Amino acid sequence: MELAKDDGYLAKVIEKEARIRQSSDDVEKTETLTKPEQIKINEYRKSFWEEAGTEEFSRASKKAYQIVNTYVEDGIDEIEDPEIRKIIEEYVS
Repeated sequence: MELAKDDGYLAKVIEKEARIRQSSDDVEKTETLTKPEQIKINEYRKSFWEEAGTEEFSRASKKAYQIVNTYVEDGIDEIEDPEIRKIIEEYVS
């Protein structure tokens, strides 16, 4: 999460990926990650593997995914953690 906090581009790519996953039920996908965005998110995930164990990475990844989904589905006001809400406000707005 620190990497996303320090890198606004990464935060936007994570948000975009969440929107894409959210719309995956649709027959026609209208949005996809670009090659540079896919590379960026893969680098981000790799850094988790290097810094944390598999179990810790899995927990953090699930938590981040839930937070982004909450933001996309219900808006910023539904994010309970004020620090995470601040990060999203700074980098996604």
